[in-house]
Amino acid sequence: MKRKICIILLTICFYCLQTTLCKSIAIADISPNIMLVIPICFGFFKGSKEGIFAGVVGGILMDAFYTSIFGFSVLFLAWIGYMAGTFTKEYNQERIIIPLLITLVSTFSYDFLIYVGGFLLYNRLNMLYYLGRIIIPGTMYTCAMMILLYRPMHYLDRLFDPRDRRKVTDYVSRN
Repeated sequence: MKRKICIILLTICFYCLQTTLCKSIAIADISPNIMLVIPICFGFFKGSKEGIFAGVVGGILMDAFYTSIFGFSVLFLAWIGYMAGTFTKEYNQERIIIPLLITLVSTFSYDFLIYVGGFLLYNRLNMLYYLGRIIIPGTMYTCAMMILLYRPMHYLDRLFDPRDRRKVTDYVSRN
C-alpha cells in the first residue's frame, strides 16, 4: 500500500514538473517527456504489475489534463510499464543501459504515434520534418532526463521496499 501511494505521489510530482519546469527548459520548443520515466523505472525495478499501475496512473493524469484523446496515454504508458517489467529478473538494476534503451524506443514510438494520430490522419504528410524537428530531439532530450532521474528513482525504490534492506546475515545460513 505504501508503494502504491508513493507511485501516485511521484506521478503527481512528475506531472507538475512535466507541465511547468519541463516547459521552461524546452530547447527549440521541444521538452522532455518525463512521465515516461515512472512506468519504466517502476516496471524495471518491481515487475510488470507495478509498471502497469504506474503507467495507468500517469496516463490518467496526462489524458485528463494534457491530451485531447482520453485513453491513448493510459494504454501506452501501461504497455511501457509492462514491457519494462519483463526485464526485471534478467538484468542488473544498478545499470542504466536497459531502462535507457526502453526509454529510447518508447519515446520514439509515443511521438511517432502522436504524429500518426494527430498529423498523418489529417493529411499532413511532411513526416521527415516532424521526425527531424520533433521526434528525434524529443527522444534524445527524454533519454538525457532519464539519465538524470534514474539514480534518484532507484534510491526511492530501495527506500520504500523493506525486503531490500535485509542484512547480509539473513541470506547466509548459520551452521
